[in-house]
Amino acid sequence: EKALSIDPELSEAHTSLGIYEIFCGYDWSRAESAFKRAIEMNPQNSDARHFYCHFLQGMNRHDEAIAQINEALKIEPFSLIVNAETGWAYYLARRFDEALPLLRQAKDMEPGFFLTYLPLAQTYIQKGFYPEAIAELKRAAELSGNHPAIRSELASAYALSGRRSEAVKILREFESQAGREFFDPYFIAVVYLALDDKDKAIEWLEKSYKVRSNWLLWMNAEPKLDPIRNDPRFQELLAAIYTSDLVSRASDRAALTFDRR
Repeated sequence: EKALSIDPELSEAHTSLGIYEIFCGYDWSRAESAFKRAIEMNPQNSDARHFYCHFLQGMNRHDEAIAQINEALKIEPFSLIVNAETGWAYYLARRFDEALPLLRQAKDMEPGFFLTYLPLAQTYIQKGFYPEAIAELKRAAELSGNHPAIRSELASAYALSGRRSEAVKILREFESQAGREFFDPYFIAVVYLALDDKDKAIEWLEKSYKVRSNWLLWMNAEPKLDPIRNDPRFQELLAAIYTSDLVSRASDRAALTFDRR
C-alpha cells in the first residue's frame, strides 16, 4: 500500500498486493483487481500472470488459469518455476494426461530443481502410479534436504499404496516437530487423509486455517482433498476462506476459530 501510494502505476506493487490477499488477506475481489491492474500496467510482468493463475485456480477457473500461466511461459520460457507451475495448472484442472508430459519436460530442463518433482509425483498419484511417485519423491527429498512438502507427499504416496507403516512413521515425525516449533499443519492433514482418517484430516486443516497456510488457496481445486469435499466441516472451512464478506475484516477472522472443544 505504501508503494502504491508513491506510484499507483507500479505493476510490481499491484502484484505484491494480490499475492498478499490470496495467501493472507483472503479478500478475493481486491486480489483479482490487483492482478488485473498489474497486468494492465505491464503485460510482460510474468509474476503477475503466474500468481493471477494461482488466484484463478483457487476460484476453480481453470481454463483462465491455464491461459495466464501459458502467457507467463511465453514471457519466461526458461523459467524453471513457471514450467513446473504450467504442468501443475493442468494437474489442478484434473487434466492429468496433459500434465504429465509437461512436468517430465520441466524436470528434464533441470533435474536438480526439486520443486518440479512435487507436481509430477502428485500427478502420478492421481493416475495410480505409486511406485513412480515414490521414486520421484525420494529423489526430491534428497535434493531438498527433506522439505516438508515433499515428505508429506511421500507419506501420502506410501499410505495410498498400502505401505501404511512408512506413512505413519513420517506422520509421527511431523507431529513431534509440530510440538516443538512451527510446522505447517496442512502437511499433517493430507497425510491423515491419505490414511483415511477424515476427522483428523479436517482437524489439522482447521489448524492450517488459523495459521494461514499458503496451501489453503487451492482447497477448492486440490484433487487429493476430494474424499472430504462433501463433508459439512470441510464446506464450512471453504466458506470461511472463500467468502470475502466473512473474512475480509479482522473482527470476522478472529471469530472464525473453529474451536470445537
